[in-house]
Amino acid sequence: MQGMEQAGIVNGKTKVILGFGSVEKPTFYAETTSKGHDKRHKKHADDMGITFNQWLNEAADLLNADTGEDYLDWYDPGDRLFYRFDEKKSRIVIGTENQSINTYFALPKSRYKNYLPDEYLARVTKKK
Repeated sequence: MQGMEQAGIVNGKTKVILGFGSVEKPTFYAETTSKGHDKRHKKHADDMGITFNQWLNEAADLLNADTGEDYLDWYDPGDRLFYRFDEKKSRIVIGTENQSINTYFALPKSRYKNYLPDEYLARVTKKK
């Protein structure tokens, strides 16, 4: 971790690196980490009003997009997962170091505190 300004905490306990720090983000592919979870992933796609193939492609595209002011990025070194939250669409995507999609779903405001680092939660709450 490069400096304390990049440290973050999720849900009062999980230490993360804000903005990915010095961790090199891989290129993500439109595939999931586990076919066993695809039933749940298909439900997320249905909830978002898109097909499962669209879900896969949107998730990969969101993770692969350049850093932007509408995106909140962080990396969990314990689980080795990359997170990106799209503030405009209120959608969160999680990718693995193995370049696959862990999950992608619409994140209701009532659940922000369960997923967003405290430092980002404060930022998002101030905007609303």
